[in-house]
Amino acid sequence: FLAVSSLSNIAVDILFVTAFKMGVAGVAWATFLCQGISCVLAVAVVIRRLKQLPSEGKMVLFSGELLGRFVVIAIPSVLQQSFISVGNILIQSVINRFGTDIMAGYSASVKLNNLVITSFTIGNGISNYAAQNLGAGKLTRIQEGFRAALKMVWLICLPLAALYCTCGRALMNFFMEDATEAALGSGMRFLWILSPFYFVVSAKLVADG
Repeated sequence: FLAVSSLSNIAVDILFVTAFKMGVAGVAWATFLCQGISCVLAVAVVIRRLKQLPSEGKMVLFSGELLGRFVVIAIPSVLQQSFISVGNILIQSVINRFGTDIMAGYSASVKLNNLVITSFTIGNGISNYAAQNLGAGKLTRIQEGFRAALKMVWLICLPLAALYCTCGRALMNFFMEDATEAALGSGMRFLWILSPFYFVVSAKLVADG
């Protein structure tokens, strides 16, 4: 759902901005619709699978003990995501001071960057995979799955990073109307600075795996 939502978000962005001429509002609506549909579908699938689980007697809907165990694990993740979100807001507030051209270039390059970041959500799947195998006592499978996930991330993000370095200007044109040289230049600088980190991080992850 995350992968399809991210890809469809890009497509709907282009549709709303270029075809419907909705501008910034079109980008906002595209994100809201794609993420919202993804959320609804994910919850529906979870509920459907829960109903299929065999149980004895009445299913308990709430457990304080389980909630406590979840909170201990969830708090670090919540704090991490909160810091990232607050950091993005601060960065955007600084970018806004440089004018519309820089804002447009930054926004377009962030869209491309998010496509690579989506590949790292494989880690979320591995977290669930590791938890399930830990509960089942199959510890050797955790290491095997971890290595497979790292290779998948490597295969996805490295070609995208190379594409951004070579064809970044053309790709950013999909997200901007009448792109100026200043906007394209700022977006390319963003991608050039960021893209090498994809190579470094991916290579290190694969080597460690």
